[in-house]
Amino acid sequence: MTDTTNSEASPPSSPVIVELQADDLASLLHAGSAPTLVKFGASWCSPCRQLAPQIDAFAKQQTNWRVVSVDIDLNPRSMLRHRIRNIPCCVLFVNGEERSRHVGPMSLHDLKAWAHDALASEPIHPRDAHPATPSA
Repeated sequence: MTDTTNSEASPPSSPVIVELQADDLASLLHAGSAPTLVKFGASWCSPCRQLAPQIDAFAKQQTNWRVVSVDIDLNPRSMLRHRIRNIPCCVLFVNGEERSRHVGPMSLHDLKAWAHDALASEPIHPRDAHPATPSA
């Protein structure tokens, strides 16, 4: 994994946040047992830039978590594989299994509450994560 930060396009990211160079998210998710917070976004996305300071602060405070930033323009297969339809989208994984996702910017307080609540929840099965039709 290589830092993909372009200093002209966006401010440098935290050294605590892993930025993916290629579509290697799957191998990262299955390596180790630490909870992994993945933020899918893009440099051109204003709400993604709004969320960046909260993700950075979360990464610095939650040292037992892995925090990964995925630029959907540089990692289109990861975006498709995880069915990311809107950004910014934060997805929490534990042992490679999705626990929860949140779309849109949020405060640091809300990010921490969401992540810790999601950590205590059951894994989401792919067929349950995004139903084709709403249940009646």
